[in-house]
Amino acid sequence: MRLYKTIKYKKKSCIVLSNQLYLCRIPDLACTILSLIYSLNVPVMSKKSIGASILGLMIAAGMIVFPANTLSAENAPSTQAPQQSRTVRGTVTDENGAPVPGAGIVVVGTNVGTNTDMDGNFTIDVPQGAKIEISFIGYLTQQVSPSSSTINIQLLPDVEALEEAIAIGYGTVKKSDLTGSVATVAAKDFINQPTSTYVSVLAGKVSGLTVRRTNGSAGRSSTIRVRGTNSIKGGNDPLIVVDGNYGGLPDANDIVSIEVLKDASATAIYGSRGANGVILVTTKRGRTGKPTVNLYSDVSVDKIINRYDMLNSYDFAKLNQEAGFYTWTDDELNAFKNSPSTNWQDEIFRTAVSQNHKVSISGGSDRVRYYLSPYWNKRNGTLRNNWSEGYGISGKLDLDLSDRITLQTELNAGHGESQNATFSNSNYTSLPITALLWAPIEPVIDPVTGHYSSNGKGTGTLLNPVLLTTNDDHSYSNSGSAIFNLKVNILDGLDFNGKFSISQGNSWNNDYQSSERNNGTSAIAGKSSSNSKSWLLNGYLTYTKTFADLHNFQAMAGFEETRSSGESLSGNAQNLPIESFKWNNLGLSAPMISVGSGYWNSAMRSFFGRINYNYANRYYVTANFRADGSSKFRDGKKFGYFPSFSLAWNAANEP
Repeated sequence: MRLYKTIKYKKKSCIVLSNQLYLCRIPDLACTILSLIYSLNVPVMSKKSIGASILGLMIAAGMIVFPANTLSAENAPSTQAPQQSRTVRGTVTDENGAPVPGAGIVVVGTNVGTNTDMDGNFTIDVPQGAKIEISFIGYLTQQVSPSSSTINIQLLPDVEALEEAIAIGYGTVKKSDLTGSVATVAAKDFINQPTSTYVSVLAGKVSGLTVRRTNGSAGRSSTIRVRGTNSIKGGNDPLIVVDGNYGGLPDANDIVSIEVLKDASATAIYGSRGANGVILVTTKRGRTGKPTVNLYSDVSVDKIINRYDMLNSYDFAKLNQEAGFYTWTDDELNAFKNSPSTNWQDEIFRTAVSQNHKVSISGGSDRVRYYLSPYWNKRNGTLRNNWSEGYGISGKLDLDLSDRITLQTELNAGHGESQNATFSNSNYTSLPITALLWAPIEPVIDPVTGHYSSNGKGTGTLLNPVLLTTNDDHSYSNSGSAIFNLKVNILDGLDFNGKFSISQGNSWNNDYQSSERNNGTSAIAGKSSSNSKSWLLNGYLTYTKTFADLHNFQAMAGFEETRSSGESLSGNAQNLPIESFKWNNLGLSAPMISVGSGYWNSAMRSFFGRINYNYANRYYVTANFRADGSSKFRDGKKFGYFPSFSLAWNAANEP
């Protein structure tokens, strides 16, 4: 939570704290101190308390001052207080009666202001009938009309941040009640960023979480790691849960908040799935009110900024001759001085323009709320002949069937296409590496044959980089899902949540390589398809109760079952007799054909529970337990058990 920012006012460095403008005589030092305070891994209220003390010391030391002429005149209707005024003296204290040093005191509607001293005292001239505004970091701003020349003001904490509900898996808790390691990224933290991808949303926002693009290929997903790599051979991707459903991260414009569960205590509620960390995503839904239409549109440009400096034709030939790899006559060497040099990086790379467009329509009444969101995107890769495109729609409908029962439904459908998602040589050397290895003396097109140059000096067995970009590897996919969520308030303090979701996907891939692309041997082609479906069913009860205003207790217990199945079919052919047919008649290549197929079916059944207890909001205990049973294991060994507990002490709430 950032409670300050730096600005320039009248060519002077200033710091804005709680909407007040402070002239900063040593801006770098002051900002460094404030940054360190708000980066501490302590409760928000502790940060505010420390910040208040440090601010008071900085004011007392003269590092920060708040003269009347530093406030922006643009925000003040008048620049001078009326002639008829009186002097008002007062004291500002916190909720415990302790003085608040450095609190801002401003006459509303003017630029007249001051600060409280180390004892919380202040003196200010107030016009007749005017109000003064009192503000300080971490406290609610107050406006009062002085009825006498002496007043006392007690500020109340701004507990909104501490009351914020944080998703922790199958439920929420107040931020102040967290005991595990959970980091939150709210929409307000990235809503103004010019991005629609989660890469920019998460990058640099959460300690211990890294997000990086593996390459510049369009449509390729990024790598996410929570607290590093955990396995050498196994997967390292974190579990992603979107509104209680296992899946992938949605468009950034649909996200309300992201919670990252990092430690064992926080992730244990997801059992074996949470071994690499858990990312919980809450998305937007309809709200009561008139229909609201939002348009999100962005255009981005990808470009390889720094490229390797390569030898030109003459330097390459001379170096290889001196090394004894190749031999040229003096006339041939001199000819290289005037011959063009091929920069293979320039030949395969391009400036890629991508775009993403999305519309959201939301609204509803007290009982019925809706959210509709169609989208379309087109992304181009930095390598030639590489792109991806997708479009789809998402619809959500929330129905309050009664004061205690809510039914939420969601339907999603999407289509995607991609061209040449990967490029490689027969020996799996990447295309950019191939471009670095090919000699600059080789032209892209052989002037004698009119075909792509191949097997020239310095090329080895690697194919012409530009020839590799002529691949025709096209993929298609369709997906759809339906989600139903039932929330029932059975009794005061006792709630039931039930969810059922089903999803289905189909994908196709067509791949063709010309005889020239296949190193001059024969043309090859392949065709494959797969379809999959999965469903999820879970339900859990949550009981919340406070005893004697001191003992806060919450218990949750639930059941979950998931199942996924699918099948695939593929065919490949060599020595295509008619290359123009590509993958459309593989049987013509008989007997040089091969066929493959596959099938999978797996299920998991889980039981889970959690107990949260705290005494007087000071001492906290959280215990989690989950049992996961997988159909992949034999009888008697199907279940694994994942217990955890955590303790916390909130020293700020000690009397």
